[in-house]
Amino acid sequence: MAKEAWKILEVHYEGTESVSAVKLQILMTQFELMRMRDDETILEFEDKIRGIANQSANLGDRIPQDRLVKKVLRSLSSKFKMKRIALEENRSLNDMTLDELIGSLKTFEMNEESSDSVRENKRESVALQTFASNEATQLTQEIDTPTITLTELDAKVSLLAKGLNKFIRKIKKKNYSSGEGKQSGVSFDLANKSKVITCYECGGRGHIQSECPTYLKKKKSFVAAWSDDSSTSEDDECNYVAFTASTQVNNDEDDIGTVENIIKQWDGVLESTKVLREQVGALEREKVVLKQKLDEKEAEARKTESKESLLRKQICVLDEENHVLKQKVNEKEERILKMEEELRKAKEIWVKFDKGKQQLDDILTQEKQRGNKHGLGYRGVSSSLQPSYTQTRHKRIRKFIPTCHYCGV
Repeated sequence: MAKEAWKILEVHYEGTESVSAVKLQILMTQFELMRMRDDETILEFEDKIRGIANQSANLGDRIPQDRLVKKVLRSLSSKFKMKRIALEENRSLNDMTLDELIGSLKTFEMNEESSDSVRENKRESVALQTFASNEATQLTQEIDTPTITLTELDAKVSLLAKGLNKFIRKIKKKNYSSGEGKQSGVSFDLANKSKVITCYECGGRGHIQSECPTYLKKKKSFVAAWSDDSSTSEDDECNYVAFTASTQVNNDEDDIGTVENIIKQWDGVLESTKVLREQVGALEREKVVLKQKLDEKEAEARKTESKESLLRKQICVLDEENHVLKQKVNEKEERILKMEEELRKAKEIWVKFDKGKQQLDDILTQEKQRGNKHGLGYRGVSSSLQPSYTQTRHKRIRKFIPTCHYCGV
C-alpha cells in the first residue's frame, strides 16, 4: 500500500519515465547553450549552473564535477579570458571542483573591479588639468569653420568663461572654505600662502591674475560672463562640478599652480579669440561678396533655364509636326504600293490578251481560200489538160492596236 502511494506521488510530481527523460533532455540543452553575459557576475552565473545541476540530479542524472568545471570555463565572458587560459595551463581540470573554480573566479573579479576603480580615479584626476585645454581646443575647432557668426562666437566664449569661472570657484571653495585652509588632512596658513602668490598680469603679490584689477579692466567685454548668473539652474552648475567631484587634492601648492596654469591657458584662448574674431569678420565680408556673385549666377541660371524651357516647347511642336508628316508620307507610300499592285495586275491581263491575239492571227492566216475544194474529195481536172494559173488574192490583215482601259492610251 505504501509503495503504491509512493509511486502515485512520484508520478504526480516528477512524471513518468518518458516525461522525466524529456525534462532531462531540455535541461541538458539549456546547460549546453548557457553563456555568461558581459554584465553578469560570477555569483549570478553560479546560481544558474547549480540550479540546472540540482534539477538534473533530482531527475536521476547527476552531472560530474569535472564537466561542470569545463562548462563554466567554456561559458565565461571575455573579461575572464586571461584567467581561463591560466587555469587551463596550470591546473588539471579533472581534479578541480566547482567550489574551487568559483572561488578563484570571484577573487579575480574583485581584483578587476578594484583596478577599474583605480583607473577611473586617475581619469577623473586628469580631468582637472585637461579641462581648460579641451574647452579651448573645442572652441578653436568650432571657430575654424567660416560659417560661424560673431554673435555665436561671443556666446561660445562667454559660455566657456562662465564655466571656467565656476570651475575655479569650486576649487577655491574646496581648498579655502571657512578660512580654515584644510583639505585631505593637510592644514596651512592662508596668509602665508597669499604671500607666495604672484600675479602674472601686474607682477604684484597676494592675488592671482583673475583677481587683478588691471586684468579685469582689460576684459570688460566679458564682465557679464564672469559675474554670477542668478538665472543659471542648479543642474547646469552641477554639470561643471562633475569634472572635479571625485578629484583628490593632496597638495595645496599644486592646486594654486594648476589654477594659474588654467588662467594662462585662458589668456591664450582670449588672444586666439581676438585673432579668430578678425578672421571671422573678414570671412563674413568675403561671404557677402560671394553671396552677391552667387545671386548674379542664379539670375543667369534662371534666364538660361527660361530659354531652355522655350526651346524644349519648340522641340515638342516640331516633333508633333514631324509625326504628322510621317503619317502623311506613310499614307502616300501605301497608295503608291496599291497603284503598283493594280498596274501589275493590268500588265498580266494585257500579256494574256496579246497572246490570245497572236493565236487568233495564226488561225486566220491558216484559213482556206474561197473556192478551194482540195481535201473535200475533189480530184481536180485531167492531167492532159493545160494547166491554168489563177492569181491568188492576198487578204489584207488589219493590225490590232491595243488600248488601255485604265488610262485610255
